[in-house]
Amino acid sequence: FVGNAGDDAFTGGAGDDVINAGLTSAGQQTLTALDSLNGGGGTDTIAVVMNANATPASDSVEVYTITATAAATLNMLGSTGVTSITNTASTNTLTVSNIALGTTLTLGNTAQGGTFNFAAADVAGTADSATINIESVTGGALTVGAGVETLTLNSAGSANTLGSLSAGSTTLNITGDQNMTITGNTTSTTIDASAATGKITVTSDNTKAVSITTGSGADSVTMTG
Repeated sequence: FVGNAGDDAFTGGAGDDVINAGLTSAGQQTLTALDSLNGGGGTDTIAVVMNANATPASDSVEVYTITATAAATLNMLGSTGVTSITNTASTNTLTVSNIALGTTLTLGNTAQGGTFNFAAADVAGTADSATINIESVTGGALTVGAGVETLTLNSAGSANTLGSLSAGSTTLNITGDQNMTITGNTTSTTIDASAATGKITVTSDNTKAVSITTGSGADSVTMTG
């Protein structure tokens, strides 16, 4: 199914449907709040190009793959059944908000970073954990909204660099087999890279005492706090 600039209505079947919601030839975004998308059975995927904010209404569309060509926010408040969200190849900053805790998250193939904000009710506890796959990222700021106490970054694809990490988590775990550079982190009091096999380079700006465990690579830690 190919989206258009109008109000799209789609109901999938039992198979693995694919919805293409790119830009029109005039550069207009086709994913809007007026679209009604039901993936039906199977594992359904929507591929979106965004240059404006959107709060889509989708049900049983499990996989969202998004590329932002202008600063934009994808609000998942009106969508149910989403299991995977990937921000890939964005040339501008994408914010994804109201994410259900437990959704598989990936930031990949960009130098722009990205923001992931979870639904407040899902992170109201005191021991909430989230994992973000970082794949072939060459720069930009990664921001993770409040409420997550333990954040795991899995370094995959090829060597990854984050210009900064802004997250309220007090524990930062780093895993994966690719090199990871994080040039600034102010909140984590525990940084555990023991499961990482790539080279980990971390700068901690925290003014509090920080416990750091490195992995099997030629890791480097800089303390500036």
